[in-house]
Amino acid sequence: GHYHAEDGEGYTLFTLSNVEPGGFAVEEMAQLQTRGLTFTLDVPRVVDGVAAFDRMIALAIRLAQNLGGRIVDDNGVSLTEPALIKIRDTVATLQRQMLEHELAAGSATALRLFD
Repeated sequence: GHYHAEDGEGYTLFTLSNVEPGGFAVEEMAQLQTRGLTFTLDVPRVVDGVAAFDRMIALAIRLAQNLGGRIVDDNGVSLTEPALIKIRDTVATLQRQMLEHELAAGSATALRLFD
């Protein structure tokens, strides 16, 4: 019911989910109508969170443009470019803080701890 964007080794970079119950069913995609899509980036589990965030946002922007939607936060407030930059900076900060504590994002230890 979810789609996963993966890196070259098969690890999930981010997930695309339907906000409606039940997720996605391949056989129903052509007729799918939904109130929205959710993109999820699990920051501690991704090796390069900033690159994954950039890829995720690029896809979100393309989908919003092609489907006539908009990119919003959990409260339905539109995410402007400055807001997206702030989120991107937060991802970088969190991963840097993890590394300062000798816990590399996406490492075997991080994958175990944040499972």
